[in-house]
Amino acid sequence: MKRTEIPPHEELMHKIKNKYEFILAVSKRARMLVEGAPAAEGIEGVKPTTKALGEILNGKIPWTIKEDPDR
Repeated sequence: MKRTEIPPHEELMHKIKNKYEFILAVSKRARMLVEGAPAAEGIEGVKPTTKALGEILNGKIPWTIKEDPDR
């Protein structure tokens, strides 16, 4: 079983500009995986949240949060 490599906290902070938006993106991707979307990394036996985190951190799934036009 291959596990997702999650970088140390210091590396994460350089990749992530907004923690809140990042968590939203990971949760949305995890929900997609639970609903049957194929995993980009092909990792077996790992929880959907870990898969989503690994996919986004490794650049397999791009993530952006669209700005609310009413702001």
